[in-house]
Amino acid sequence: MNADVRAPLLSCQNVTKRFGALTAVDALSFDVGAGEVLGIGGPNGAGKTTLFDVMSGVVPASSGRIEFLGQDITWLPPYRICAAGLARTFQLNAAFDSLTTLENVLCSAYFGRREVTLPKLAYDRETKDRVDGIIESTGLASVRKRRADSLTVLQRKQLMIACALATEPALLLLDEPVGGLNPKEIDQTIDLIQRVRTEWSTTIVVIEHVMRCLVALCDRVMIMHHGRKIYEGSAAGVGTDPQVVEVYLGQWAAHRLQHLIAEQQTHA
Repeated sequence: MNADVRAPLLSCQNVTKRFGALTAVDALSFDVGAGEVLGIGGPNGAGKTTLFDVMSGVVPASSGRIEFLGQDITWLPPYRICAAGLARTFQLNAAFDSLTTLENVLCSAYFGRREVTLPKLAYDRETKDRVDGIIESTGLASVRKRRADSLTVLQRKQLMIACALATEPALLLLDEPVGGLNPKEIDQTIDLIQRVRTEWSTTIVVIEHVMRCLVALCDRVMIMHHGRKIYEGSAAGVGTDPQVVEVYLGQWAAHRLQHLIAEQQTHA
């Protein structure tokens, strides 16, 4: 056995979430290694966002175990999970609408990575300097003083990523980061996520329906259906897996995906 094998950064073991008679996540097990990007796809209602909700503590698991950095976080509240180094974005554009871009990211930086019981009257210089760099890197410098409710869809998505990065996460969960964006904006977001991976050395799990986004970003892809894992492997294998084609992609989308992967490999 290779003695250099390291424990996964995140390990989900038989994670289940039930809402009454509905099982949204059904005994799901998978690991995420440090430094990788795992993509999660599947039909609407497959349980993808519910899985993120359970992993981030937004809703409690019904059963199973979630370990992050060797710690059992299954029953921790969201603020403790965030402070431990696991941050997320949401499908809907979540922000404090009455605050500016800068104020949103400052708030995330100050409260997201620590448990503050007696907040100070002003942000410290170290936090301000770190936030300035994040705002610049995420493309928000020109709107740093604008209220969040005045931002475009792309800018609000960038703001969620900036707020998540401000908590200094070891693991970043991105829930449909390119949903609702046009092709040019999708390319910009893919570039941003790739830079997050390299410049911040952040491990990423991303839920996305736009398959070219998963192909461009992910080392490994997991497809869910009815709360269960029906595929786990390379992005190249998704379009040829019979069950994935049947319940999710369809023949036309599978053919397009294979063509996209072939083009990417040609230009690699």
